[in-house]
Formats: sequence, structure tokens, C-alpha cells
Amino acid sequence: MSLVKLIRRSPREAILAYQLLHSSRVRIALALIVCAALYAPIFLREPAESDWACCFVRAANRMLAGQAIHVVEDHPYAYPPLMALLTIPFTLASPLVGLGCWYVVNIIAVGVLMDRSRRLVGIASWSHLQGRELAAFAAALLLCGRFLVGPLETRQFDLVVAAFLFAGLAWLQDGSTLRGAASIGAAAAMKCTPLLFVPMLFLVGKRRAAALVALVAVGLNFLPDVLTPRNSSTYYLAEWKETFLDVAHEVPPGTWFSGLLQNQSVAGGWQRYFRYGLPTSNVALRHAKLAAVDLPQLRFAVYVTYGLLLSVAAAVLVRRPVARLRESQPQRFAEEAALILSLMLLLSPMTSRAHYATVLLPVWLMMRRALVERERSMKAIAVLLLICGPLIAKGIIGKQFGELALAWSLPTWFAGVLFIATAARLRLSCLGSESCVIPQAESVDRNRGRCSVSL
Repeated sequence: MSLVKLIRRSPREAILAYQLLHSSRVRIALALIVCAALYAPIFLREPAESDWACCFVRAANRMLAGQAIHVVEDHPYAYPPLMALLTIPFTLASPLVGLGCWYVVNIIAVGVLMDRSRRLVGIASWSHLQGRELAAFAAALLLCGRFLVGPLETRQFDLVVAAFLFAGLAWLQDGSTLRGAASIGAAAAMKCTPLLFVPMLFLVGKRRAAALVALVAVGLNFLPDVLTPRNSSTYYLAEWKETFLDVAHEVPPGTWFSGLLQNQSVAGGWQRYFRYGLPTSNVALRHAKLAAVDLPQLRFAVYVTYGLLLSVAAAVLVRRPVARLRESQPQRFAEEAALILSLMLLLSPMTSRAHYATVLLPVWLMMRRALVERERSMKAIAVLLLICGPLIAKGIIGKQFGELALAWSLPTWFAGVLFIATAARLRLSCLGSESCVIPQAESVDRNRGRCSVSL
């Protein structure tokens, strides 16, 4: 039967099929499926030797047996217990099938991450992604694409954590406090850095959401003790604290249970500086050690930097512009969230490339200002991000220079540039208004059906 006859017989179905094929969501989903199919062989290679099997699956099997899951060893499970519990269903099949199911979960997480980012930056639907908006999105993917691929290479939970985090932020932006806080709390239950949103939400007046995030994050990590209790009376959460958190205070800042070059946090950057200086060859990376006399200076440099970053963030968040507050509140909330997303990477005791998946929102906001709003300063920021991001990929500059780029902490500078640019933007928006206020508790005007801020 020809296409013309089919259309004549079922015009309604033909119209629906045409609309479906030309739907922006369907096209985005198809593009995601094609990319997933192309990348699947890389993700699924050597399932028994991957970090997924050596770390998460091993911890899940130990949890099922009621054994300790936090053990100092090669590929240690150094995370809160919730992720080990969530891994258990994937251990019920063969390693390849379990890893394949986990890959599907990660691809769904990528879709959620992109869609919620689109909501947060202020684009109503994917069909509006045209012209300069499309160029800004493409530029954002260019700048942070390698960071989105990173979690697929490590096969960890970073994309799932980011999906929960961005979904929660989008719900909070829309005024859904319960769902938003619960989703951010779930992200914080898997990896602790999203707990930085607790003080952020408190400072911007969303105090109930801040309390709920903390309660959900802690509460979910007691589920393993209820569903798969240990043979001893020790809680999994207490075991994690004693094995890893307490030890972290006894070692130099930046030291974690992985290679120093992979730790692209502030602490990791400072330790590399005190250990290597600014190396010009890879020889120093193999033999240089941290001198004992440098340890007090290292701690001082790290803690002073922490204090400066937190002070800047607090100063920006604690004051909000009065003029057109309600109209600008969703966009400002997205920028405040972008500030904390950058801060998470800088303050974490361990920040690998996989953790940088969360930079999609701050980078997209920057590219919109550069290409849509045509701010010249943002174009300069884009050049800095290009130098510190995709241009240092080992596939472009080679393994030797790629390691030197990590030793120079260029990914850390990527997050630092995002933090400084976002903080400056938020501060300038406050100075440009008639006056600023310190936010108080959020209230709801039920007669008008919208949120307001008590001044």
C-alpha cells in the first residue's frame, strides 16, 4: 500500500504520526537513544573488571550477606550505604545483564538531567530551542560534554545523583517544596555534597525545604539497616563515618582513596601545588612527595580558601533584589543553584571528572548570557571554560599533556571560573536593583495561588 493511500484511508492517524515525528521531545529522545546505542559497547566492555563490579556490586553482595561494606582496600566502597542497597537488584542477574540494566538507568538519568536543566534555565519546551537558544545549548554541550561522558566511563552513580538533584531544583523553582526537597535529599543520601543546598535554601528563605533535605538524606541511609541488617549491632552509616570520614581528618587535605591527579577539588589542587609546584614534565608526578614541613601550610591554604568561598557564597545568597522580586525569582533561583553546584565541586574532599556532570546548568546559563543576551564579559568566560575544559582532553592534547593539565588543576579552575562568574552576576543583579533585602521564611498567598517572600 502506498503512502498516499495510507494517508487517505487513515488521515487522523497520519496526522498524529506526523506530529509525533516532528515533536521536539521525540527527536531529543531519538537522538539520546542513538547516542546510547553508539556508546553501549564502551560502557559494557569487561563488566567483571569495571569499577561498577569491583566497588558497588561487591558492596551490595556484602550487604546481602550482612557483612561490613566499608573496608579500606583496592576500589573501596567509600560512600554512604544507600547506593549499595540500590545496587542489590542489579546483582540478581549475570554481570553483563546487570551492567546493561544499569546503563539504561544512566541513559534515562542523562535525559532527566538535560530536561530539568532546560526547565531551570527558563526554556519552556524543547520546541523553543531555536536560533541563539540552540547555539547556547550546543555551546554548553561542547564545554561540558566530556564531563557528561565521564560518569558513563566510571559506571558510577554520578548521573543518577545529578538527575535527582536537578529534578529537585526544578520542582523547587516551580514551588513544589515537598517533592523538590525530597529529591535533593535523595541525591544527598547517595553523595553528601548536595547537602550544601541545606544552608543555601535556608539563606534564600526556603527553610522548610532545607530541613526536609537534611531529614531525607539521613533517613534514607538507615534503610539498609532495616532491609538488610548487619550481623553486628553497628549501623552502616556509623561504619562509613568511622572508616572513611574520621580517617579523612587524619590525612593531608586532598588525600582520598584514589589518585591525587583525579582529585580536582580545592584540597586536591592545593596538595598538588605543595607536592609538585607547577610541573613541566611528568617525571615530577611520579616521584614528588609532600614534605612534612609543608603540611601546616597546606592545611592553612585549604581552610582559608574554603572560608573565602563560603563567605562569597553567603554574601551573595543572603541579599536578594527587591525590585521585580516575584518576576525574577525563578531565574535568580536557577543562578543561585548554579553557584552551589560549582561550590560542591570545589569543597568536596574528592572531586573526580565524573562529578563534573553537574556543571551543565551553570555552563548553560553562561552560554545563554553570552549568545542570547550578548554579554561581552560572558564571551571571555566562555573562552576560559574552553581552555580549562574540552581543550585539555587527552584525546586532543595527548596523555602526557593531559596528565600535566590535571596536575595544574585546570578542571578545578573550570569550576572556579564558573563560581566566580556566577557570584559576580548575582551580586551585580542585586546592585543594579533599587535595593536589596535579606530573605525571610517563604510564605504562600493562597488567595492568589502563588509564592511570596515575607520582607
